[in-house]
Amino acid sequence: MTLIDAIKKGLKAAGIDEKYAQKVQKLFNIEKEDGLETYIQLFKDNILPDLQPSGQPTQETIQASVNAAIAEYEKKYGLKEGKPIESPNPDEDKFKGLDPSVKALIEAQNKQLEEMKALIEGNQKKAATAEMSVKAKKLMEDAKLPENWLGRVDLESKTPIEDQVKILSDEYIKIQQDAINQKVANGEYHVGGFQPKDRSEADWAKLMDGDTNPNNPGTVDLGLK
Repeated sequence: MTLIDAIKKGLKAAGIDEKYAQKVQKLFNIEKEDGLETYIQLFKDNILPDLQPSGQPTQETIQASVNAAIAEYEKKYGLKEGKPIESPNPDEDKFKGLDPSVKALIEAQNKQLEEMKALIEGNQKKAATAEMSVKAKKLMEDAKLPENWLGRVDLESKTPIEDQVKILSDEYIKIQQDAINQKVANGEYHVGGFQPKDRSEADWAKLMDGDTNPNNPGTVDLGLK
């Protein structure tokens, strides 16, 4: 016998139309036959009366009915959010007499709430990280830092992004200055970058006397280009 067949059998025994079998299974997340009678009774007492004429309950009706059933059992057995309320007497068994299927239902509801909370927090964190990444990229572009240095910005750090980019900028300037200093030390770099051409005495004489044209504006090419 399948689980759906077992639920149908239980519904029939409780005087409920078997067509609700799948609704009962999905509503209470039933995975095994244990506690079927309790689930069916919860459905009959708290949900079935609120079904629409079409036989399709609204999501609000379902959730309200489930919440009402949970609240009733929590009140009866001294529970809050599926856990025992702290008592001056720690030895008092708050779960005494609680049906296992009801306990499982409460725990399932709590698990769904925790998962939803985690999902919302995760989406908020992703959005914040994406926003900080765009900001960091803009700051690095303004500072003319290498694009591949973006990975060095810790978006989860407590240090502000502006301060991190400033540190990277100072480091980049130092790297450039060290490279220049090394070239100067090796004789590979000359301040001004000008090296006059080597000329003989005859070359200079020819250069100075080379153009006697009256239209000459009085300039000579010293070969400094």
